Amino acid sequence: MLASKLISNDLKINLVGLDELIGYEGPGEDVSSFRQLNMREDEMPLVVRMEQNRARLVEHLLEYQTEFDSKSIRHSVLHKISNQRVNRKDDVFKMIRVGVEEGNDLEKIERSSRSECLRELRMLKNTYQLVSKASNCKYKKTLSRICQCFPLITCSYLPFAVKPPVSFYQMECISKNYPKVMMHSAFAYLIPNISDEYCSLLKKAHMLHQFEFHLTMSGVHRTNTTIIRETKLISIINSYTQTAINKSHFEFDTQIAFLKEYNLIFMKVDKITVGNEVLRAAKLWEQLEKKYIS
Repeated sequence: MLASKLISNDLKINLVGLDELIGYEGPGEDVSSFRQLNMREDEMPLVVRMEQNRARLVEHLLEYQTEFDSKSIRHSVLHKISNQRVNRKDDVFKMIRVGVEEGNDLEKIERSSRSECLRELRMLKNTYQLVSKASNCKYKKTLSRICQCFPLITCSYLPFAVKPPVSFYQMECISKNYPKVMMHSAFAYLIPNISDEYCSLLKKAHMLHQFEFHLTMSGVHRTNTTIIRETKLISIINSYTQTAINKSHFEFDTQIAFLKEYNLIFMKVDKITVGNEVLRAAKLWEQLEKKYIS
């Protein structure tokens, strides 16, 4: 398995976020009065819920558009591991597992963790200076950034995830047999940066999950055309995904080996092509582009 050699120092990855921010200034209506009444979200007027969901979507997207120094973060993590008196090589996997399953909100994770897990989480948090939000700082370490700095480990773990943000069942309903290894933004760094058709199809198939991911995290329904268009969701996903592809320092052979290992690509008469699962998802993404951009 490729995952066995993932933490080697000779694996050079340079991942960066995006520097293009969307021009949304927040909801026009003050919704604080509804919060002060301690109203449940389902009791609030529809327009208020929509504005809250819009605001959450915008805030969530900003985390994916903030530039970060992946080389510095990666080297910092590996340096701390090498300086530990005990073997801490499993720490990268532990952080990725928590990041995939629970997200970035460390305080929320701590509140829901059992005592033994809480001790481990706090150790990781203190050792690697983990934070819940990057706050436009390119050196801060969030769990999602850790996942993106080690994409081979992240994507190899995904099929074994217990509760990913977008469930396997949800993606199965959207696109039959959707590849589980694509279900994280880290996958983009494993797509070769060449103009061949199979690379374009891999990118489109991956972005289908990213679309569902952002909607799920913000509570926006995919039928809410207004919010999706106003937040430029499709364009933003396309932009940060392409940036990841452009900035990946993985060797082509390493990327191809991973894609073949998980049956995402095949050789067909001296030409690389994608499997039916990837092709199906890519076509669904094209339909989303026509619906929300045209």
